Amino acid sequence: LLKEIEAFASLSSGKVKAQLVEMRARYGQLVETSPFATLLFRAGRIVFANTAAVAMLGAKAPADLLGRTVMDFAPSDLRQLALHYRKILRRGEPMPPLEIQVKRLDGREFDAEIEGAPIPVDGGREIQLIVRDITERRAMEARLRDSEARLRLIIGQTPAYVMTVDDKLNCTYINKVARGTNRSEVIGHSVVNFAVGEYRQQVQKALKQAFKTGESQQILIRGFGRSTGVCWYDLRIGALKPHGQVSELVLIMTDVTDRVIAETCARDLTDLKRRHLKSKKIGRVV
Repeated sequence: LLKEIEAFASLSSGKVKAQLVEMRARYGQLVETSPFATLLFRAGRIVFANTAAVAMLGAKAPADLLGRTVMDFAPSDLRQLALHYRKILRRGEPMPPLEIQVKRLDGREFDAEIEGAPIPVDGGREIQLIVRDITERRAMEARLRDSEARLRLIIGQTPAYVMTVDDKLNCTYINKVARGTNRSEVIGHSVVNFAVGEYRQQVQKALKQAFKTGESQQILIRGFGRSTGVCWYDLRIGALKPHGQVSELVLIMTDVTDRVIAETCARDLTDLKRRHLKSKKIGRVV
């Protein structure tokens, strides 16, 4: 900007005028090709609308918009809000981004984000409004909220423990805690301490490996849980990589104590039968 001012200062008045005309032409071309609707208001009425504004507001040509006021595009329940922001602009203050519904000429409404600023012109003032159609963005945000709500419901109802873990191996989220345990005793604490005995080292190694490689891990461990104390868990570890690098780990711990006990009993029973048959054969030989 300083360079342009210095350049203007060195020009003759004729050259300055020519330069200003050229700059206005470039600005006009930029506004006209912008994907955002641009409107200029003078004395409260539209004096300019670019191509995007014509399409966005449901007009056929800029002439369909000229002379109209903000109230022509504000739904009846939002007119007081529109008047409030119009007063801000008339005081010469910029208008902060506002998300509001805008009414097209055919009466249909769409979600929009509007920014405004006063522009000094020939001793007076014009108001420039930039309008962005955010209907699709709002729809995507609604779908995302619905997905998150369903996911929270599913995670909340699952019998497994679901946790997220940071790079310091501390728990940052858990869907539920064992009876007699508070979330404050879990959130912010190392998940390695939830394992017992030699299994702590296995858990620590698996977590560090997942952070390093981003590959999933699955191990069988013993850890605290239930009112009975120590349980067997099937621990599955997955990596979250939003930007290509591991930011967090997701741990799913399923209590498989009953299965492990049943499998152990089955093995013991099989071993007992085998020994019994072996003893019978030895008896026959004798």
